[in-house]
Amino acid sequence: MNANDGFNREPAGPRAGHDALRRLLEDMAISTGCAVQINVDSTGHCEGRYPIHAHPFHELIFCESGRTDYLLGGRLHHVEPGDILFIPPGVNHGPLLSGTGAGTEPFARYALWIDPGFLESLLKSHPDVGYAFDRCDRLGSRLLRTPEVTWRPLGGIFASMRREQEQRLFGWQACLESSAVMLLAHLSRTYRNRDVQAPSPDAAGLMDAVHAYIDRNLTRSLTLREVAGAFSVSESTLSHMFQRRVGVSFHQCVVQRRLLAAKTNMLAGEPPTSAWRGSGFGDYTTFYRQFRKWYGMTPSQFAKAARDGGGER
Repeated sequence: MNANDGFNREPAGPRAGHDALRRLLEDMAISTGCAVQINVDSTGHCEGRYPIHAHPFHELIFCESGRTDYLLGGRLHHVEPGDILFIPPGVNHGPLLSGTGAGTEPFARYALWIDPGFLESLLKSHPDVGYAFDRCDRLGSRLLRTPEVTWRPLGGIFASMRREQEQRLFGWQACLESSAVMLLAHLSRTYRNRDVQAPSPDAAGLMDAVHAYIDRNLTRSLTLREVAGAFSVSESTLSHMFQRRVGVSFHQCVVQRRLLAAKTNMLAGEPPTSAWRGSGFGDYTTFYRQFRKWYGMTPSQFAKAARDGGGER
């Protein structure tokens, strides 16, 4: 279930539409036949590749190198080496790899996907493993900042899991799942020993508040002047902030948040002809045109791919 609310930097062409459809099907589920899956990306391989999206499984993002801004559940976080993001199922998230001013060092990450049923069963048997998750909830932050003495060994665990998955030697699935359990236990132990910091989201907080304002008012005719006035900043300041921090214009952001609302309805089973209602588009023709412009496929093609790829989920 790839509930994208992505800030696409450019409208999608025909080839981009095929790529988007392929990525949609790839992101539907964990594909290893195992309860966990480990993925690795660097700036050179994933810049512009992932729009903001959500998964039906738990995800742990580990930043191995570089710095970037990460949008998580509508809140912007600055991610540094050693940082870990806990991302629950269904929460919109993604790296903003363009226009963030985050530096020239390549951003490299590991992404660990964990089946919800596997984690639920694990926590019933070993509730201590869930200490890190509980601590995140209590602190109100899903970004963990670990000191170097902690995150260097963490990188080794992620790398070892990646090798197991690639080599697929006898018993590799058991090793992969056991390593995931060890990793979660290590994180919970680290939290217990209080050598983890929970950094606050973006200090200014303005972009978070603006995104929330847009989401609350999608069905209204939003203008740059109105939103700038609501936050006592100039139109020029807000416009430059969107371009610098998000990489799209204010208008493009509003359109894509509306597309997200409609896509979420389609992923919930609504047909495209009704899913657009309540998302802020004036009519179906406008919604259809914008959807095809930005995603390179029609709403019906997206809905069909979601049905065919989502299976019993």
